[in-house]
Amino acid sequence: MVVSSYKQTTFYVDDAKKLTINVDQARELASEAAYQLANKIDTDVFKNLTGSDGFTNYQADAQLQGGTAHRPVSAGSSTIINIFANARKLMRQNNVEEMGDWAAVVTPKIAADIEVKATNAGYNVADATLRNGYAGDFMGFQVYISNNLPSGKCSTVSPTLSGGAVSATTCKSVYFGRKGTIDLVMLKSPALEIRKVSDMIGSNYITYTVYGSNVFTKNRSRGLNVAVQSSYY
Repeated sequence: MVVSSYKQTTFYVDDAKKLTINVDQARELASEAAYQLANKIDTDVFKNLTGSDGFTNYQADAQLQGGTAHRPVSAGSSTIINIFANARKLMRQNNVEEMGDWAAVVTPKIAADIEVKATNAGYNVADATLRNGYAGDFMGFQVYISNNLPSGKCSTVSPTLSGGAVSATTCKSVYFGRKGTIDLVMLKSPALEIRKVSDMIGSNYITYTVYGSNVFTKNRSRGLNVAVQSSYY
């Protein structure tokens, strides 16, 4: 693993301005900076879903919903149960261990399709589904919502998709598999540093981290990179 990705966010707070406002500007901006930093790391980590170093067990075509092979998935509310059921079948066929840690990372639109189809079937729909992060359990998967899943031409998102107009179609990768299949190493956890600015009466507030991520050989068969076509994500 190459640990060389560097991300930082910096903002300046003027001490004189603090006297004219009734909110803690530094605290509010620090919270936003931490969120932006986490967002950048998420985006980089999810890039591991695609490409030659990503998951070799793609199975990312419309057969997941009972459709045509080598075509992107149409993940609507009418097909979402088939997609999850067939994802379970494919993972079992590929000897993915069932240890209570199977997860799916989906887009907000796909999460809404799950809610529409399964609210009355035990899926836990709460206010948490309105924000990124853990949303609930569905068909044996812990469901997470993210706006940072990679997208691109379907022919590059998943090598199993080819032919016809597929190469010109935009897809987004959705993940099914075990948790922890993408390894993340951080040389430094994100932290806040405050430094006075020369010849000024304020300070720079700096958050930064250095990290690397990768999918190692054994984990490449423990996940599915499901390419969903643009109109369904």
